[in-house]
Amino acid sequence: MTLDGSMNLDWIKPADRLRALPPYVFARLDELKARAREQGLDLIDLGMGNPDGATPLPVVEAAIAAMRNPANHGYPPFEGTANFRQAITDWYFRRYNVQLNPDGEALPLLGSKGCRCWVLKKG
Repeated sequence: MTLDGSMNLDWIKPADRLRALPPYVFARLDELKARAREQGLDLIDLGMGNPDGATPLPVVEAAIAAMRNPANHGYPPFEGTANFRQAITDWYFRRYNVQLNPDGEALPLLGSKGCRCWVLKKG
């Protein structure tokens, strides 16, 4: 820890293949938006898509019902459930007419960071 309470991570040296990856696009966009606003520019933000209206009541009620179900209390396996992976491959088939194997070609990830970690782990 540094004197201001922040962590000093200078000792961590990322692998060359990780350093070769481009910066996270939304972080870069946030920097550019902040600079533009500092210059007094009026922006229309088409970034990550924050909602601008209330969530429809049927969606809220379905979420509440799902949260009340003890089967949903916990994390799914890292590779996702078999049903979810099957849904992913079914969607790809409907959308792109591509047949994928849910047990080896579908992996639910939370964005590109999770994907990078998985790819680097599998190397």
